[in-house]
Amino acid sequence: MGYRLAGIDPGRSLSRRAQEAQVDYRLGEGRVDSRQVWFLGSGATAAQLEYRPGEQLTAADGAIVREAMFGIDRRTGLRVRINEERNRHARIAAAPFHTVLTEACTEAGIEPTSLWTGRNPTAQLRAVANAAARPNGTIAFRSVATLLRSIEFAWESYAIGVGKGETVDPPAIRVDRDEVLRRLGAHHRALHEAGSAQLLDGVELDFTLHDTDIGTLVWDHTAADAARMVPTGNAGYELTATCPKSFSVAAFLDAPERREDWLATVRDAVTDATDELMRRVAHGRTGHEGDGRQATLIRGDGYAATVSIESYSRELDPHLHAHVMIPNRVVCVDGVERTMASGGSDLVNHAWWFQAEFERRLRALSVERQLVPGWEFDAASWQWEVAGADPEIMALYSQAQALVRAATLDDLEADGLAVSRDRLTLLDSRAKRRVTQSKSEQTLTWDEVRHRMLTRAYARHVDVRGAFDRPDTRADWQRPETWSPSDWAATVDELFCQNKGAEITARIEAAVRSLAPHEWNEARITDTVRTVITRAFTTGNVRARGRVGTLTHASNRVLMAE
Repeated sequence: MGYRLAGIDPGRSLSRRAQEAQVDYRLGEGRVDSRQVWFLGSGATAAQLEYRPGEQLTAADGAIVREAMFGIDRRTGLRVRINEERNRHARIAAAPFHTVLTEACTEAGIEPTSLWTGRNPTAQLRAVANAAARPNGTIAFRSVATLLRSIEFAWESYAIGVGKGETVDPPAIRVDRDEVLRRLGAHHRALHEAGSAQLLDGVELDFTLHDTDIGTLVWDHTAADAARMVPTGNAGYELTATCPKSFSVAAFLDAPERREDWLATVRDAVTDATDELMRRVAHGRTGHEGDGRQATLIRGDGYAATVSIESYSRELDPHLHAHVMIPNRVVCVDGVERTMASGGSDLVNHAWWFQAEFERRLRALSVERQLVPGWEFDAASWQWEVAGADPEIMALYSQAQALVRAATLDDLEADGLAVSRDRLTLLDSRAKRRVTQSKSEQTLTWDEVRHRMLTRAYARHVDVRGAFDRPDTRADWQRPETWSPSDWAATVDELFCQNKGAEITARIEAAVRSLAPHEWNEARITDTVRTVITRAFTTGNVRARGRVGTLTHASNRVLMAE
């Protein structure tokens, strides 16, 4: 998942202007032969949103896509299916409440963590502690207000019990709300004296007041902001499909007249993967939750999406990849337009699956169309690459990757936290934003990217004619097609669970698809997924958020280690 486009409420993610700029960029303003933008989709959903599956976008189509991605009905000009919730983005300083709480616990000789046992309160307490540890850290108002109110409610219940003559134990601690407000006011006074403007609705706080009065003003203002009903939901999503580096290098080293063959192969692989993904997740929901009732899924009639195929990276390296933008709208088989049933969770949970299926289709199509001679599994990167690819030449055209890897290693050494796949993904994303260039306004043509490649090779005295002449010296353990069922189970578990306790079905299936040879059919992949789960995992009855592919499987290896 690249990111979510909110569109409904600018406070939820990017500003509306920034989101529109992203959408416009994906639509291919200043289009050249190195970028193509196409409609994807099918059925009533594509028809109602005026998408034309299989057609390349024109300049006039920008309005269609923007309105679809921002939840606007083109027939009426009104927003569709807007839900509302209390504003979760109202924030308040964490330290004032946290210091009062910890002092009260110290005096009572207990740990703050012993006060709450529920999942939500313990998560809120952890968030408050983490925010208080940061200079000027803030936390969602509802987290602080809920924890404070729960302590006060415990004392109210105690007083009621005593009044009735019942024998009840008093709560472990008492937190003085006035002291919390006084420290909140002192906190903002300190920020003011340090030169930081302290505003409420654009008006500077009156620091002639007592600290308790200042804190009360801030608290009441934030409480009102937290009670405000705001639109919620994601109007659209973006998925990114990335080609292996060897495929991108092979495309640009090939004869320029075959450019369209390479781009068409990427487009067709994306289309196949998106079609299958949306068959799984593009559904609505009908009925109501609660009161003993449960909403049921209702099948969607097709989907609508666009794919923007780009050919080079931020550092102007050859880098064929695709951005798929999917409006969070689906027309169901009963003719009613709805948002995706799980709020997009099913789609998000399948992001890894989508990349794995895209690569699998890309490998199959590129061999069928004789663009590449075959594919070999690289056990160093756990990635399929074009047969014979020379890793040194591939590295020559991975300048951005080298910068990001160096920055990621620096971050790992600096924070000293445990290394896991998810941790590396997070640091990689941060490093990418920090060390690589922003998307340039300059749009290079295919020939210009190719010329830069050849010039770089000439300057480094590299003969690119041997880019795919490396002999295959892999051992059997480096060939997934030779792995035993036990090998598959251990590999998937160790690679994709690492120190995690459990994984969902969609991620396990994504792992198998990413490792399996493209010649394998669906039946063999399904059988391998079943074997991996049976041998390496213990299946629970808990589902993660979402409805499809979210059954949780605990890693037997991690369970035994614990």
